[in-house]
Amino acid sequence: MDSSRIAGLAALFALSLTLAACGGSDAVPASASAPAPSPSPAPTPTLNLQAAARVVAHTLYSYSAAVSDGAAGSFSWSWGDGSAAGSGSPASHVWNTPGSFTSQLSASVGTSTLTGTQTTTVVGRPMAFGFEHSCALKAGGGVACWGYNGYGQLGDGTTVDQTAPAAVPGLTDVVALSAGTFHSCALKADGSVACWGFNNEGQLGDGTTVNKTTPTAVPGLTGVVALGAGSSHSCALKADGSVACWGNNSVGQLGDGTTTNRLSPTAVPGLTDTVALSNGLALHSCALKADGSMACWGFNNEGQLGDGSTTNQHAPTPVPGLTDVVALSTGGYHSCALKADATVACWGYNGYGQLGDGTTTSQPSPSAVPGLTGIAALGTGVYHSCALKAGGGMACWGYNPNGSLGDGTTVNKPTPTAVSGLTGIAAFGAGTYHSCALKADGSLACWGFNDRGQIGDGTSSVDRTTATAVSGGAVFWK
Repeated sequence: MDSSRIAGLAALFALSLTLAACGGSDAVPASASAPAPSPSPAPTPTLNLQAAARVVAHTLYSYSAAVSDGAAGSFSWSWGDGSAAGSGSPASHVWNTPGSFTSQLSASVGTSTLTGTQTTTVVGRPMAFGFEHSCALKAGGGVACWGYNGYGQLGDGTTVDQTAPAAVPGLTDVVALSAGTFHSCALKADGSVACWGFNNEGQLGDGTTVNKTTPTAVPGLTGVVALGAGSSHSCALKADGSVACWGNNSVGQLGDGTTTNRLSPTAVPGLTDTVALSNGLALHSCALKADGSMACWGFNNEGQLGDGSTTNQHAPTPVPGLTDVVALSTGGYHSCALKADATVACWGYNGYGQLGDGTTTSQPSPSAVPGLTGIAALGTGVYHSCALKAGGGMACWGYNPNGSLGDGTTVNKPTPTAVSGLTGIAAFGAGTYHSCALKADGSLACWGFNDRGQIGDGTSSVDRTTATAVSGGAVFWK
């Protein structure tokens, strides 16, 4: 796409209606008898359709249309992914399902109606971060992981740490990633799921509690479109809007109404019309529904479920008063939501300012992040939060002793603070105490805690307070 038409993540449909030149003749002297003029040809509208051919799921894109001569027009957007149509200009949309979709723009100007189509390829979450490890989707559908590998969470068949990206052997056709504290999961293009790493609570979903150092299929799980991995549990969103979870269930984080661990995927009763999932790096889970509402369940000691209480919930519980949500992210003991107007609300534990409201007071209900607008995506670590701006920049806030905010300091920040020197970001993610950003050119940079090589720059035990290039020159996502 012409970079002058789009800044960062703002995809652009540019509709240009041009008028054909009107015919005419040379000037005729006033005294001469001139023939009657021929009717001018009717204006001929033409459609010039441009759009991002590759986008990232769970990111808010703004689509605009314009008429070249300033004439008024009405616009209708059909996204092709089964979601509700959009109208007007600009129109916002979040793609939630990986795959290829044909979108159509219709424009009505006067008596003319124009249409144009564009195929959009949607990539799921291209990065995933655990306690001390990182994984990223590579070009072509492979996966690379690095950092702590004590339980095989890097998937390379060993338990040896890696300070730079190491390929996960035999893993192909991957479209999205998710990681828990010490385990990792991958969603494949055929809707199947594979997990690897720590399995003490059954979080790999293979019916055992045996650790796996290479990707292992989750039996019987098909038709999956999104994943969410928590501390020691995992969840999968299916194409029909239902959700299944497995692993540790000590505080009801599997949402099945019990506190019984599950070694295999177990349906979350009553949860339908779900379009996105997020599982905290601690012990809670949240789901976004098609109507823009949210439900959360599991551990609620700090109000991270957003229901106004600090009582654990063993089944999905609505987040009152929260509407028009288009994306979500859950941290260790807090949660955040991105709204359709590109603003953000957070709730739960706030001891380090991770709610972004300028205080360190916890909130059991959603609280707006003041002054944070124009946001395209969210990510949360255990005690910090980050947001991607529509222009391709980033801001982070909360816990920062290890540099996880990327602002060049180790001072906690209770309000959003720009990540130093980082522009042109296509996607990002947050781990326990570190963060990473993927640029549009396929390069990757990380910052924060680096005790086990999770930054990926070939070192360990050296924290990074600013964005640092990941070693190896590998091209991710593109």
